[in-house]
Amino acid sequence: MDRSRKTKIVCTIGPVVESRDMLEKLIDAGMDVARLNFSHGDHDRHRRIFEDIRELSEEKDRDVAILCDIQGPKIRTGKMVEPFVVNTDDEVRVTTEDIPGTNERFTIHYPQLLTDLEEGDEIFQNDGIVKLRVMERDETDLICTVRSGG
Repeated sequence: MDRSRKTKIVCTIGPVVESRDMLEKLIDAGMDVARLNFSHGDHDRHRRIFEDIRELSEEKDRDVAILCDIQGPKIRTGKMVEPFVVNTDDEVRVTTEDIPGTNERFTIHYPQLLTDLEEGDEIFQNDGIVKLRVMERDETDLICTVRSGG
């Protein structure tokens, strides 16, 4: 195999390919980087996979990097009065004030919210399902338009 190539093959290791046999097949197929998603699984599972990759890499005289992908901070909304849906093109106000949330105004627990976001920026909620675009701001709130509801 030509080790001078600039493109690398990165494989996310999940339940379907975490067995030693499957890891070996991935290495044989050219895997350069094994990505372990630390948002899923436990330490023992990751340790076993890590050790299998290291052993197989040595046996096959292949340099296989291991990328340990950790989750970034989760920014949460505050308590809601009741469950609700926001629809595309609705206007909502997002605040750092600790209030009971409604479909018109709710809290996001991120102290720098008002200073970090500007008009035109987007806020992604619920793993990106709900998208808000900041239209304007005042002293306490970001006034947003719902770009994708949920």
